[in-house]
This record gives sequence, C-alpha cells and structure tokens, in this order.
Amino acid sequence: MVILWTVGIVLGAFRIAQGASEPEVYKGTEVSAQVDTSHFLLIGEENVTVQAAAAQFFVLNKASGESIVPLPATPPLGWTEDTYYFAAPVEVPGGKWNVAIGFPTVLVTSDSPVEVQVIKTDSAIEGQNAGIFFVGMIAWMAVLGLFLVVGFFDW
Repeated sequence: MVILWTVGIVLGAFRIAQGASEPEVYKGTEVSAQVDTSHFLLIGEENVTVQAAAAQFFVLNKASGESIVPLPATPPLGWTEDTYYFAAPVEVPGGKWNVAIGFPTVLVTSDSPVEVQVIKTDSAIEGQNAGIFFVGMIAWMAVLGLFLVVGFFDW
C-alpha cells in the first residue's frame, strides 16, 4: 500500500507540474496579456505593433537588441495607481521578448491573426516544481503518518 501511495503522489505531482508549466496561448488581431520577469512573450508573427503600460517602470527586450522602454505619462481616466508608464505603439519583429524589469500589460496588434504565448522562464519552472515537490512530500508524509496511527498497515 505504501508503494501505491508513493506512486500516486509522484504521478499526481508530475501531472500538476506539467499542467502548471504550459504556456498561456492567445490568438487574434488584438491580443492583451500581463507578463512579469518570470515569463516571456513569444510572438508568432513578424512585424506586429506592440504597446505596453504599467504602474511601475518596465523593460521588454529581445536577444537581438531591440527594446521597448516606457516613459512616465499622464494616466488614463480611471487609472487608480499614482504612477503610469506607457510605451507608445511601435512596430517590432516577432519572436521571444523577455521582461527585464516590471509587470506590464502588453497589447499586440496585427492586421492578420497572431499567436502570442506567455511562457514561464526556466528558473520560474524550477521554483514552481520545487514547491510542488515539497507540498507532495508533506502530503505523502501526512497520509503515511495517518495510516500508521490508525493501524492501516500491518507490519
């Protein structure tokens, strides 16, 4: 029974980790997503228009050197934060865009439908999997202890 319980916990933790690591996928001619430094954007179309906004300073960049950097701006009507940073619409190439700093909301627009994926970075996945492993071990020990206390196992 202990082996069965252990296999169940391992398979359950594996499935949870796998599901939690899947990218968020958005499709359309106008796609909006929130990202942070534990995620990156993968834009599947070349030459799209990107704009972004946040309450704090942020930077989006590509490995090839392109960057999107906001400027402080007057907040739009209804904005509840004290500060507002806005990166005006600019045409950029598709591909992988990293969030170097901040937590912006990014709007990607295109004349034709575009696929935008929000993908966790490797370090974010490692941290998430460590947490899932830790919680799985606690659950494994708790139920095993309960089984031992109530005499479920006959040693």
